Amino acid sequence: MAAIIVQGNQISLFQIPLRHELQQNLANNWNVQCNKFLDRMEELDFTLGYKLEGKQIFRLCSRELSNWLVNQDVNAIPKLNSDNEEELIDLIQGIVAFARDDNNENILLFQNFTSSQVIRSNRLMFIREDRYDELRRPAITLTNKLSAVYLPTEEKLLFRSFRNINTFLPLSEFYYEASEEDILAVLSHKLFECQNKSALVNDSTQWMRRRFAMLKDSDILNQLSATEIEKRGMKYSVKIQVKDDKIVFPTDKDEVKKLLQLLNEEIFQGALTDELYETNSKREIQ
Repeated sequence: MAAIIVQGNQISLFQIPLRHELQQNLANNWNVQCNKFLDRMEELDFTLGYKLEGKQIFRLCSRELSNWLVNQDVNAIPKLNSDNEEELIDLIQGIVAFARDDNNENILLFQNFTSSQVIRSNRLMFIREDRYDELRRPAITLTNKLSAVYLPTEEKLLFRSFRNINTFLPLSEFYYEASEEDILAVLSHKLFECQNKSALVNDSTQWMRRRFAMLKDSDILNQLSATEIEKRGMKYSVKIQVKDDKIVFPTDKDEVKKLLQLLNEEIFQGALTDELYETNSKREIQ
């Protein structure tokens, strides 16, 4: 088992050393979670904006896994760094368990992780024999529900919520880059007013092209009006200009990035500090 650590734009794995008895208990528990997660599910190709129903689950196939997960398996985890765990505990965005299935194939199991799952020593007392004692080091709690499962042999990621896994497993890494036609299709949407589409297409970076592709597959532009998006943008410090019930698409790259992040729901607000972060990097937005 390993923690997914996010530091700025860098994502890495950090070993969670386990005692043998705990290892066995967690293995049994996560096996139950995995069986429940995959039980008789109908796999659907991932479409941003589609709402799953009943026994449906998203499927996303990719030839390459994220760099920080490449070549990692049950044998590699014990070699990962496990020093300074207390310093890194606040940077955990997810938990990944490495296991093997009934066919002895590697399988990766993911859970989300939030700051509320960190238990500080000054917030917990526990019973030792007949008296309460204090927790001397930070502790973490795990949930009883998986967020995603990755099958390396089939190069397939299975999940239910884009928002949940995008915090620690950026889907943009799996997502295709929008073509010029795709970008023009987004910019030509009735919700936008864009004065120089060709310039935006030519100046689109790889990062932007992936977000345009995600937005093209999303239904968000058909769900909200320009005014509603403007109001929601204000909450996340994203300035949006609306003219004649249309969003004036910005030309400045930083403003384009913020708008694409907002429309793809890649911005969230810290629960305690109200700071704004990018969901796929936990990096504070300037």
